[in-house]
Amino acid sequence: MTLCRCDHPDAPVLAPIAPGLIKLPRQIGRFGHFRADLLARIRRHPALADWRARDAEDFGLMLLDFWAYVSDVTAFYTAELSQDLYLQTARGDAALRHIVALIDHIPRPAIASEAILAALLDGTDVVTAPAGAGFLSDAIDDTPPQQFELSETTALDPLRNGWTLLPPRDTLFRRDALLIDPASRNMAEGGMIVIDAGATWRKATLVKALTSETALDGGTYLRLDVADQTALPTGAFDVAAIRLWSFTQSAPVFAISGTTLTLTGHYPQLREGDLVVVEDTGLESPHAPEVGAVGSVTLGYGASATSGSGTSAVTVPGPPITTLTLSWSSAITAARARLHSGRTRAGQLAAPFKPFVTGNDLLVPRPLKLPATPPKLSGTGEVLVKGVADAGLRVPGEMQIDPATGRGKLLAGASFAGGDLAMQAPIVAHGNVLHVTRGKSVEEVLGSGQGPAVSFQTFTLTKFPLTYLRDSSAKGGRRSTLRLWIDGIEWREVTSIFTAGPDDRVFTVRLDAAGKATITTGGGGFGRAAPLGVRNVYALYRFGSGEPAPGPNHIRQVAGPVAGLRRVFNVTSAFGGAPGDQPEDIRFNAPATSAAFDRAISAADFAALACDWGVLAASAVTEWVPRAMREGIVVTAIFAADAAPEDLIELQAHLAARAAEATPIRIVAAIPVTGTLRLAYQVADDADPKAVKAALDSVFSHPFTGLLAPRRAEVGGPVFRSRIVGMAALPGVAHILSLDWNGATMPVRLSLPAHGYFAPSLVLEAVAP
Repeated sequence: MTLCRCDHPDAPVLAPIAPGLIKLPRQIGRFGHFRADLLARIRRHPALADWRARDAEDFGLMLLDFWAYVSDVTAFYTAELSQDLYLQTARGDAALRHIVALIDHIPRPAIASEAILAALLDGTDVVTAPAGAGFLSDAIDDTPPQQFELSETTALDPLRNGWTLLPPRDTLFRRDALLIDPASRNMAEGGMIVIDAGATWRKATLVKALTSETALDGGTYLRLDVADQTALPTGAFDVAAIRLWSFTQSAPVFAISGTTLTLTGHYPQLREGDLVVVEDTGLESPHAPEVGAVGSVTLGYGASATSGSGTSAVTVPGPPITTLTLSWSSAITAARARLHSGRTRAGQLAAPFKPFVTGNDLLVPRPLKLPATPPKLSGTGEVLVKGVADAGLRVPGEMQIDPATGRGKLLAGASFAGGDLAMQAPIVAHGNVLHVTRGKSVEEVLGSGQGPAVSFQTFTLTKFPLTYLRDSSAKGGRRSTLRLWIDGIEWREVTSIFTAGPDDRVFTVRLDAAGKATITTGGGGFGRAAPLGVRNVYALYRFGSGEPAPGPNHIRQVAGPVAGLRRVFNVTSAFGGAPGDQPEDIRFNAPATSAAFDRAISAADFAALACDWGVLAASAVTEWVPRAMREGIVVTAIFAADAAPEDLIELQAHLAARAAEATPIRIVAAIPVTGTLRLAYQVADDADPKAVKAALDSVFSHPFTGLLAPRRAEVGGPVFRSRIVGMAALPGVAHILSLDWNGATMPVRLSLPAHGYFAPSLVLEAVAP
């Protein structure tokens, strides 16, 4: 043994590979490792015992150097290629799709959105809109217009174009809507009235103006404006409970002392309990009127006077007076006071029609404003309701019209949940409904079959992305719009060609990240090979899917003429569309989804299949359903955007198709618990502040691995302060100074509602030492 380094080589060793890595370590070594190891092995061969391998011009040494170079290059590419053999380290989309195909996982393609359109017709004849009829949306941001096509042939009736609904009356008193029935008017401008809402509210004011006004129902009313707005009731009062009083008599006041009021003259019509008003005429409007009741009434005379003396003295009676006791102590000076009495109804407050109608208002039958002719065609079980603005509601239900009178009403179905969307009157219900899905149909000759000599022949569609539609009965809850004919015979799509018999006319479809489809036919005993022919492979399919989805009133163009169809529009946003799986989606969803084998048995299966359907995250628990006398499943899902009612229905159907028959399944959209989470930290002296902040942002906000990302959220919580602080303890972070939630120190344990998930706005603040 010598002191030469070559006698003590640093031999290459296998690096340990820990679980959960996103990049594999280099497993062997570099040029220097291999060269040193080769030199050390010389002494093991007796024939080379005298070879010292020290001369720079030694040809044998050059050969060893060559081999070390080859080993270095081989080790490098072996390490690089190994990255693409594992799910978490694979870098290319193609590599990821190849890996998950081995466990029978098909990445989710982009899903086409659906929309419901209202159609308006010309003429009086029934119109038939053929399946496949096209409609275009407006351009959305930087994306071009999207084409939608009618799902099935639909008959339309001009008599179902639209019915104007009578808005509900606003029975709750509104200070800005004092409408009087003109037939009940018994007041004049400048006159005194009392607004009486019972024992809790009774105030007087002067009538400022009475103006004729036409309401939403076409009727004429008088709008009442009063001199003193403070006389109007505040709080919740029903219109029917409020009475307006005017007065037929008024008189000046002779004297006031506390609760005693004296009038000049006799007023026998005044009675105990009468409602009276004492007005201060010395003030500018509103005259500070006092309202109350008469306690007692006494008719009498003032003090008598004697004129003359002795036998010629004459006693003159005092003037007639009426003395009242009031239910209050008046503060008005007698010289400026005037009493109003003889109350009578001033008019009947009308309950005005609501200027805005919500979905909750449609839960009760809503009558039509005008008589209508019954349609020729029966209803489809749904109507689209819209106000002045773009947005409206899809209402399961039907319009019922009496053929004899033409009177009709909208009856919402039991499945209609109402809602708070406010629609400005006039409100129109549209009965011609079209169900459309995104995607443009194309016909294409794909090529020529090469016969049994070529197994597993492939064909690629020109247009992309291939359109997929939601279908709870299909594997994965979606189905392709692709149909394939070879030699005029339609072939069938399957998920795997290796389960097919040698005579089965089947094919598979695989997509790349852009949604471009490659078709593979069989061969070698696994399905039929594409028969020999010239341009005999023909496809019909649709392309276009994913996001964004057009909003209300954004699908308004008819792509091709349909006789009698004037125009279309959507009152609700398109729904159901979803982007296809990106590499991180595949990594995230494939293990759990494949383990479920497209069947929902455990709660974990339901959650995994919900994620494969397209939600960001889901949790599932069992619950006892008394009505069914069995256990059911509650799936709480975090959607990428606000969930439409149709999304909940589609997801429920998707899971029900994979569960045991009649399993009760309830879908709940998770509720984000929002607020501001502020993390203050100090950067280590030797660290780059920008790099530290980027690392913290990734740890908390990365869409797939971030602690606070919706995909990682735990529905129902709780959220522990220690976990957030622990995740923030990264290299380069010297100290965690504070962690605040909505301006206060975050508690040790933050509880969330049952279906809530933590969705904070994160503020990272580096504090100088």
